[in-house]
Amino acid sequence: MPSWDSEIVRRRRVLSKRRARSVEARASLDSAFAFLRVAYEVYRWHSEASLTTPKAQVLEHLRHFERWRAEFETQFIKVRYRYSSDYLNPDELHPLGLYVISSQFAWHQYKLQEAGPHLKDSMELVRSLIPRRPLEERFEDGDPVLAERLEDPRFYVANHFYPGELSENSGAEAEALQHYLTFIELEPAFSPRNAHRLDRDFYERSFFYPSTVEALRRVGLLSLRSNNTQGRERARSCFKKALSLPASHHSPFREYATLLREDGDDTRALHLEEEWRKVLASYPPEMSRTWSRHYGLSEA
Repeated sequence: MPSWDSEIVRRRRVLSKRRARSVEARASLDSAFAFLRVAYEVYRWHSEASLTTPKAQVLEHLRHFERWRAEFETQFIKVRYRYSSDYLNPDELHPLGLYVISSQFAWHQYKLQEAGPHLKDSMELVRSLIPRRPLEERFEDGDPVLAERLEDPRFYVANHFYPGELSENSGAEAEALQHYLTFIELEPAFSPRNAHRLDRDFYERSFFYPSTVEALRRVGLLSLRSNNTQGRERARSCFKKALSLPASHHSPFREYATLLREDGDDTRALHLEEEWRKVLASYPPEMSRTWSRHYGLSEA
């Protein structure tokens, strides 16, 4: 076994032997490790791929991980990071890299509010350990569906977007804005097509992956809620920036058109709405019909 893998295994054994001496402690530690594997517990049947750990169980594993988090950091922050493939078995991944992945899954798959602190903490832990990859590299092979690329901790910049969603859902709009703006600063031009319908039978298709376009759209909408000139100008700037990036069904054509119409510019608003229909029509026919129905438009 390579020395790197041996070091990971050795430190796991040290943690278990020195710190988990009782039956209860060992069970708790096993549950903590189970939290790090939630992204890899997958049921596959033909093309179906569903996560098998129930939400309540993930939360229980997370609680146990919180008990052991300091021990994990002490043991594994010293181990150098190695990552040679996007498709590694979880036993071959650095535990702190797994922490990044599990914190993301706890939110984008299980919608656990408790994931919030861990999205931040896992990212802070690995900043000096794991080299960040730009999100554009997710699509270097042209694959519009994320599949196993979700399981790559080097894309930890998503840990800025997800807390934005979490904060927005809880009504903390100022915090949401800061998270989205930080994401945009780090990823100024990431615009995936996200050419799939949401489908819970395929965990990798059960959500749309974060993008700069979507973050800009959300900042624009949040800014409009201020009901002042400064907010409208920020929204206008965000919508224009988003529309300068490759178009997708996330692009804020309709939102910007609404803003223009409120300003009395019906001509430009109509133009944007026409461009919006063209974007929807650029998807494969089934997807085009899906988005047209979803957004209340006549089928493109």
